Amino acid sequence: LVLTNRNVWLLGAAMNAGAFGFYMCVFSFPRYLEEARGVMLTGAGSLASTIQLGGAAGCLAGGFIGNWVLLLVRSRRMARSIVGAGGFGAAACCMTLSVYCNSAIAATLLVAGAIFFGQVQLTSWWAVTSEISGEHQAAMFGLMNSMGAFGAALSNLFFNGLSTWLGSHGYTGRAQWEPAFYVYSGIYVLGAICWLLVDASRPIQPPRASQASL
Repeated sequence: LVLTNRNVWLLGAAMNAGAFGFYMCVFSFPRYLEEARGVMLTGAGSLASTIQLGGAAGCLAGGFIGNWVLLLVRSRRMARSIVGAGGFGAAACCMTLSVYCNSAIAATLLVAGAIFFGQVQLTSWWAVTSEISGEHQAAMFGLMNSMGAFGAALSNLFFNGLSTWLGSHGYTGRAQWEPAFYVYSGIYVLGAICWLLVDASRPIQPPRASQASL
């Protein structure tokens, strides 16, 4: 029943999309600042901490934004999809725009914005998972959240692997590192498409007759 449920796979894909961007920004971004932007190691660490602040702010704001959208549109399916797809769409825009900034500070703020919107999306993800899991919330939370491990594991392997490959072909500086940002933006866009197909009004398991009558 679970493995044939469309929402499970869509939410799993969305979790992978979010994890793919998040783990690069948290773990590899300081190296990018140092090697591509010429920021000193201590400065790179300080700038990269801004990303953590963006993520924390997104977690705090996401619940309020989700509730506000739900009150506005009066449809759980539409509200969750708007927040999820909108969050990923905004994250993709911020990630792409960061490449066009000559200032390392401006680029970092835009990447922090990408993580902010990615975390706003994540609060909607947890809401939908809760809404469709019924009496099996613990099991479904564990299953769908663990799906994101693939995106988390591949993120830094891809980022560092692509930069190494480009470096072996003569690219240096920003040209060696920044093509990966377009891929991360594309993954965010794919995550947004997944959100548009999620139906938060359809539970994984139909309620039992005794529950439906309550």
